[in-house]
Amino acid sequence: MQKLKEVFKIFHDKKGKYLINILAIILGISFYLFTIITFKLNLYADLYDYLIFLEIPIILILISNLRSTSKKEIKRNKYLILVIYLVFLISLIIINPIKGLVLNEIKLYDYNLIPFKTIISSFHNNLNTLIGHFLMLIPLSILLPLINKNFKKHYLMLLTLILTSLSFRWLEYLLLVGVFDIDEVILNIIGGYLIFLLIYKTNLIELLKKYFTFKIKDKTLNIISIILFIMLIFLGSNRIFAYIYQEYMRVPEVSGSIKCLDKETLVGVIDGYKYYTKCQGNYNIVFDNSKHSLEYFINNYPEIDKYMDKFKLRREKYITDVLVKDNSIISKQLVLKTNYSNIYYYNIESIKVKVGDIEYDYKDYLNNKDIKENLNLDYTFKNKENFHSIKDGYTVYIGEYFNKLNCYDNIYLLPKNYKVRNNTCNFLNNIKK
Repeated sequence: MQKLKEVFKIFHDKKGKYLINILAIILGISFYLFTIITFKLNLYADLYDYLIFLEIPIILILISNLRSTSKKEIKRNKYLILVIYLVFLISLIIINPIKGLVLNEIKLYDYNLIPFKTIISSFHNNLNTLIGHFLMLIPLSILLPLINKNFKKHYLMLLTLILTSLSFRWLEYLLLVGVFDIDEVILNIIGGYLIFLLIYKTNLIELLKKYFTFKIKDKTLNIISIILFIMLIFLGSNRIFAYIYQEYMRVPEVSGSIKCLDKETLVGVIDGYKYYTKCQGNYNIVFDNSKHSLEYFINNYPEIDKYMDKFKLRREKYITDVLVKDNSIISKQLVLKTNYSNIYYYNIESIKVKVGDIEYDYKDYLNNKDIKENLNLDYTFKNKENFHSIKDGYTVYIGEYFNKLNCYDNIYLLPKNYKVRNNTCNFLNNIKK
């Protein structure tokens, strides 16, 4: 009981509250960034799942303000909230799993300088994105006047919103993590400035103070703070454990009967390697509570290399060499023509593949009907990225030896050092063979 009272004292004491707030911010930001970087989920689809780590510290800071009579402490807490908001804002741009371009070897450059072009085209089919850009700088337009009264001036707030939005959009473009779209700048500024006018140029704040002022006992606030702090640690620890389990503790199991014979069977092709097994039978691989065939598991789970012995697999390199032409040369040659699409080399002289003891050029291999073994191109890449531009979207498959760009009717096999830009598909499609 005495220890419990001491805990309550920490949450009630002035220095204790400040230390708790700082610790909560450090833990919250750390858990937030850890979740984004390690789990690589869709940031917008799972936004609420991520934001809980930033919301709890903000609530703890607001509780401190409810109990504080010190203007200095209240102002300091506003700065702390601003720090949390800026971390979130920067993370949206720098660590963005939707755009996902930061660590990839193929980059996308794109921009739109025509006002309202994207807004009009996205109004019916991408309204959520427009709303997101509208809301993006609203916290900034609320916080800055609370921290410094000079920001209540129209011109200063408007200038701040313009410079902030332009800076972040330019940062996106320079770091190759997104597109520079003037419509996003317009939405950022309109959203932030309208809320600024609504709050600070009307009687809204006075009305809120009049009808929503209330008092809560310190003891109740202490209990709420303790519960929130424990929740933050619990949720963060759960994320860390989930990551450890995901990376190191998950083990696929076999459901059904397995028979291992002398004859090997090709069961998968991934990024320049063929996978063979002698094991057959009526069985499934149970992984993440789902049942899969061995072929599906090999071709869809990058963890397969950890389980070579478990499933009696043998790996053999089938791409032996990639000859790349000089970057100053623009070269395009047809590799294979099908009913659905054409496959081309771009600035690639040849891709050498080995079938048995014989080495072929990939072009000759694909067109050789006498070769029974089929290496499906769609299964030769572990990583796939969707690149979004203003006008279009591209799918790029990132391989160990070369990359593949899917331009709808045409597929291009590209050197590893080739950078995709906003007009790449049009550029490649217009090159004469």
